[in-house]
Amino acid sequence: MKIILPILSSLVFLSLAGAEDAPAPTLKGFAANYEQKCHEDHAAKLARLALKDPTPPGEPDKIRNRSLEKAKCQCMAEKIRGVIDTSVAHAILTKDSVGSGPFYLRAYQECMVVSARETMLPLCLAEAKTRKNSAKETATCRCIADAAEKIDDRTFIDESIATFQSYEKRAKDPKAPLFKGKLATIEAECRAKARN
Repeated sequence: MKIILPILSSLVFLSLAGAEDAPAPTLKGFAANYEQKCHEDHAAKLARLALKDPTPPGEPDKIRNRSLEKAKCQCMAEKIRGVIDTSVAHAILTKDSVGSGPFYLRAYQECMVVSARETMLPLCLAEAKTRKNSAKETATCRCIADAAEKIDDRTFIDESIATFQSYEKRAKDPKAPLFKGKLATIEAECRAKARN
């Protein structure tokens, strides 16, 4: 849980990048504008963070930043380009949040799951290098990644939402129970294996 849940919650619940103000005449043009603006916004955000803290980001932060940018910008743009439902396409182009909201939510969740799957092992391994017993941590990372491969996307999404809600509740009430799902169970089992 120390590794998986923060990764998922930080990746899944970061906000969508805003689309270009003027609607593009086509979905392809809209997606291109969205992607360009998203990359610009991401770079600006990293620049603002660097001004606040000039310390270069460590490997785990670099992995998170690359993954988040890829999910928010490239993956979301691809999802927009792939829309074939004309009513959803119209809603996207006219910025009708009622008509496009369900599409954006589903697309973003799918992009975040891909991101979480891609970063789980490299992020865990980067953090393992900083730990006292890095060999055991590395074995735990590989165990978690192998077991998580068998988890379906819907479970990833549902558990990420439940984890985020659990953290929100605990922020208000520290006695509120932490959510523990399949991913937390996998981590606990892998840590137990590494201790033996």
